Amino acid sequence: MFSASYINVCNRDDPQLSECIKCSIIALLPRLKVDIPELNVPSIEPLALPGSALDTSSENLFNSDPVLGKGANDAINENIGSFFEELRPNFEEVLSNRFTDIANKITKTFDYDDLFPKGS
Repeated sequence: MFSASYINVCNRDDPQLSECIKCSIIALLPRLKVDIPELNVPSIEPLALPGSALDTSSENLFNSDPVLGKGANDAINENIGSFFEELRPNFEEVLSNRFTDIANKITKTFDYDDLFPKGS
């Protein structure tokens, strides 16, 4: 039985089904700012990236040596574009996996017919 008022239902026969799904996801985004305990979905703010979080401060680098830490931090900050481009594939994979996990938790709670009923 479908009971989540924050999820917009799309008619599976809608010729604009892709657009309806896109609009439903956009409408759901504000709800994802807080936990959805009934779906076992944690808040995406702040977005936790297990095992892949990047600490942009270098306090713990080089055994907390302040000179080496500051040098590393300065080098990263001065080359942030290049640094990010090197990390982009990892971030894309981690973010993709995280959002796929959220989508799976949401959709596994409901039947296909609940989310995409046939037109009348």
